[in-house]
Amino acid sequence: MSTQTIQSALITGANSGLGFEAAAQLAMQGATQIILLCRNLTKAKQAQTLLEQKTEKYVFEVIAADMTQLNSVTAAAVILKEKAISIELLLLNAGVWPGTDINHNQQGIETAFASTLLGHHVLTASLLNSNLLSKHARIIISGSELARGDFPGTHLLNITQFANEHFSGQLTTAITTAAKASSPYQYNANNHYSFVKLCVSWWAAALSRRLPSPMTVNSVSPGIAIGTNAKRHQPKRARLIMSFLLPLLRKSAPVNVAAKRYLDVAQFPPSINGEFYASVPGKFVGKLVKQTTPHLLLESHQEACWEALVELTQGIDFPH
Repeated sequence: MSTQTIQSALITGANSGLGFEAAAQLAMQGATQIILLCRNLTKAKQAQTLLEQKTEKYVFEVIAADMTQLNSVTAAAVILKEKAISIELLLLNAGVWPGTDINHNQQGIETAFASTLLGHHVLTASLLNSNLLSKHARIIISGSELARGDFPGTHLLNITQFANEHFSGQLTTAITTAAKASSPYQYNANNHYSFVKLCVSWWAAALSRRLPSPMTVNSVSPGIAIGTNAKRHQPKRARLIMSFLLPLLRKSAPVNVAAKRYLDVAQFPPSINGEFYASVPGKFVGKLVKQTTPHLLLESHQEACWEALVELTQGIDFPH
């Protein structure tokens, strides 16, 4: 399968940045149906108009879904079921970098975790259970090099140690506590985002064991990219560093290059499933390689993450 043969795609967070650019690239490659899933219809329709102007293709449809709110995602899934479509590429791109203060959704889950992973879990399970993904579908979820634990100025939570110290070794409880950013979890925005992206990698691996062949799922880091809206909850100083200093130091990539990473991995064969692709260790742009840092590959942690998401969504699952 290659991006040239993809006819239908659904992209979350498609009104700006990486999702918008990925939609444009897919349209130019010949996709005939691209569904833009955005936080509200106003943003979605604006993106649709801009994409049509940019590509001169009229293949875009819009649906509103706030990925931080489970009822909003569930409502969008109902609309998709009514369309009776067959999605070949599911690009789970939505998400935000957490801010200095903790914010929660209606279920008490920290919003970066909810928008980046929890909403995507609900959407993906709903599509799978409704048979709305084609038998050879590719699922791509946005990861980050931060999951490796080597990003300067951040500290990646040792979930095993956290579970042993506070929850008698119960990994699932430790993950649900961190997802809510509740005591005794020590919240720090950058550290928390590293944990969120680690859970993304674990979730993709756990889902890969549940998918029927030749369907696949992989986590893909777009790297550090300028021109996205993911940093909107960061302090102004941090946004300036990300937007201006990193490009000057050649530590970030343009949006079109970053978005292409998603589509490159969507071309991979069915034998590549449940992997995490990102820049080489110590880098945040450049060559895309499979990640092998040991803590990413712990099946017990991957399954605990899946169980935590099922618990946090009150039973939404896609079993083996």
